[in-house]
Amino acid sequence: MNLITDKGHFWITFSNGYTLSVFNGFGSYSDNHHNDKYMYPISEKELIRYNNIKIESNECEIAIISPDGNLVTADYLDTNDSVKGYVDINELIEIINLVNNI
Repeated sequence: MNLITDKGHFWITFSNGYTLSVFNGFGSYSDNHHNDKYMYPISEKELIRYNNIKIESNECEIAIISPDGNLVTADYLDTNDSVKGYVDINELIEIINLVNNI
């Protein structure tokens, strides 16, 4: 299984007001962490290519954001950071269910 995003990032905001940020582009704590193929463009030519890019990974970086905008990832997951990296698809599904039910 793999995750495909448009430009490497998306957010899910749940009815409880919590938001889950999912990032798998260059610099994310995922299998694309150092993949400069997905680096943000620095020229107009690269921007055109970047605007059409689909980013694939087996892992992603996530963050849980409270309704008041605070990063609360460490309050709900086993991490000492504001994000949790190297999350595989199965764990992502578990986290989506967790955040939906906070």
